[in-house]
Amino acid sequence: MVLSGRTKTFLGESRRNFYTTGAVLPSGMALAREVTKHLITPHREPLRILEAGPGTGPVTRMIAKRMIPGDTLDAVEINSAFAQAMRDLVARDPGFDSTRDRIRVIEADLLTLAPSGDYDAIICGLPFNNFDPELVRKLFDAMEGLLKSGGRLSYFEYWAIRTLKSPFVGSQMRQRLKGIGNLTGEIRKRMGASTRLILANFPPALIHHMIKD
Repeated sequence: MVLSGRTKTFLGESRRNFYTTGAVLPSGMALAREVTKHLITPHREPLRILEAGPGTGPVTRMIAKRMIPGDTLDAVEINSAFAQAMRDLVARDPGFDSTRDRIRVIEADLLTLAPSGDYDAIICGLPFNNFDPELVRKLFDAMEGLLKSGGRLSYFEYWAIRTLKSPFVGSQMRQRLKGIGNLTGEIRKRMGASTRLILANFPPALIHHMIKD
C-alpha cells in the first residue's frame, strides 16, 4: 500500500505526539460528512467557521467542499507538523481553489484565542479522552466563548473508547476517563446535543452536534 504524504505525516505525529493526536489514522469520509452536515443547510447565510484540531485536513477538505461564497474558515492546530501540512494542503490542493483565500491556518493552542463570540460554527477534532477533565472543561469553555449565540458546535469521539480502555488501565486512569465521560455528558445535556454513530470509520465514531444558547 502506498501512503500519501499527509498520511505519513499523521502516522509519524501519532507515534511522537499521541497525546494531542489521539488517533492512529486520519478521519474517514463518512465521519467528515457527518461532522460538517450543518454546512449544507439550504439557502443558509455565510458563516464564520472554526475548525479545532484539523490534523492533516481530512475534515478540512470536506468543510472547503461545503463552503459557500462569503464563508470563512480558521483552522487552529497546535501541532507544528500538522499546521505545516495544512498550509501546504490549502495552498496546493485543487480542492481548495475556490476557498483558499478565505481559509487561515492558525498554529496555536485553542486556549490562547480570545473569547470573541464571532464564530457561527465550530467543528472540533480534539482528542478529549487523552486529556485531564479540567483541560477538557477549559477547552469546551473556550469553544463556547468563541461561538455566537445560536452557533453550532460539532465534535467527535471514538465509540466506547472509555469503556474499552477501563479494564486494561489503572485506577487513576479509570477515574480520569470516568471524569471526562461525566463532564462531556453534562455539557451535551446542557447544550441539547444530538448524536450519531458512524460505523464506517476506523475506529467507529460518535458525532455530537450542539447549539449555544
